[in-house]
Amino acid sequence: MILTKDGVRPVGVSVVLIADGDVVGTVTLDDSNAWKHTFENLPVYSNGNLINYTIDEVDVANYTSVVSNNATYSFTVTNTHVPVVTSVDVIKVWNDANNQDGVRPVGVSVVLIADGDVVATAVLDDSNGWNYTFENLPVYDEGELIKYSVEEISVANYTSSVSNVSAYSFIVNNVHVPLITVVNITKVWGDGNNNDEKPVEVIIYADGVKVANVTLYPSNISRFIFDNLPVYKDGKQINYTIGVVDGNRTVNFTKTEGNFTILIEPEYHPDMSVRKITLDKKVRVGQQVSFRIVVKNTGDCNLTGVYVIDSKYSEGLVLDHMLPNNDWTYVGDGKFVYGKTLGVGESASFIVVFNTTSVGFKVNSVIAGNNITNDTVNSTNTTRVVNDTVPNVPVNATPKHPVPHKHHVPKHVKQDKYATGNPIALLLLALFIPLIRRKQK
Repeated sequence: MILTKDGVRPVGVSVVLIADGDVVGTVTLDDSNAWKHTFENLPVYSNGNLINYTIDEVDVANYTSVVSNNATYSFTVTNTHVPVVTSVDVIKVWNDANNQDGVRPVGVSVVLIADGDVVATAVLDDSNGWNYTFENLPVYDEGELIKYSVEEISVANYTSSVSNVSAYSFIVNNVHVPLITVVNITKVWGDGNNNDEKPVEVIIYADGVKVANVTLYPSNISRFIFDNLPVYKDGKQINYTIGVVDGNRTVNFTKTEGNFTILIEPEYHPDMSVRKITLDKKVRVGQQVSFRIVVKNTGDCNLTGVYVIDSKYSEGLVLDHMLPNNDWTYVGDGKFVYGKTLGVGESASFIVVFNTTSVGFKVNSVIAGNNITNDTVNSTNTTRVVNDTVPNVPVNATPKHPVPHKHHVPKHVKQDKYATGNPIALLLLALFIPLIRRKQK
């Protein structure tokens, strides 16, 4: 008899002794007779013929039986049972956001355990699709059903759990929670008093791709926290940046270890105007003509770097000088620079003096600008320069502007020391002399 682990062996089997085809004896083989028996005192002949003895076994469940002759009167009954075998399947499941953090190993080892003892080991990896089948495994041990289980050798950065699909099928689940971070945004409004109510949209980018946004108002909370943002993508650390959707306002931000501070300046609309005022509408050739240039801040923010360029004028006008003015500086090439900040609604002016060298209507243009805006403004005025006509200025008339020097009398023109006086008085005298003589006659 051959031992089996399946526990299906009977406690005893019956065998019969057959003599020339007739059953002449029966015996039970079991542990008590060590599964052996000897039929004794058997006749050798019958009617002078040699008796043919054979052995047969009564059917034994779960076994096949074979009788073999060791000798004429010796037999062996062999009972064969093929142990039941099975297979155990192992499937690996990764729960790590498709290896977002890049920590998944190239392979893991699992062990097969039968009734507490390790009986096999396998490596799961991409080459076998992260699954494996343990084959030709006995189902029983000494008649007891074998309990199979699977364990995984520890995997760094993962927790492992094993679940049973069936008694012979297991799923090994590896879990890695991807690392997350937060992005803090602190807003600071540059207007101080929340005067500018226009919102600002802030966008968060992950490696240049928009992932979140928030609209900031002066009246709402000053800090925003974006949490549950992944640290890695495809194993590479994500670079978080922010951007601002806004119009003309200045929005600056700084970054310190993932924390952003946004400084939002009010939305200003800088603007200015310039006027060039002719102080002498009509002069004789050779005289000087003066212009007052006035710039004004017409916007809603202070202006710096205010300048005036006075270089576009007709032939016959030659820039001579500007009247002393501590706020303005002439830097050359017709450019004058204002040395102060021009506040909202404020004006600043200076006077320039030109020499006239030819007659005609002289057009004089001026351009003004500043450092805050790229826009420039301009103004144009005209002066008439004549040959001999003296400007008709009433006696005792108040000058149009306080010019502390006699720029109407060019330095190279001398006054006639023999002049008799006012030409109008002489004309009246010439008219009255004949009348006086007539009365005398």
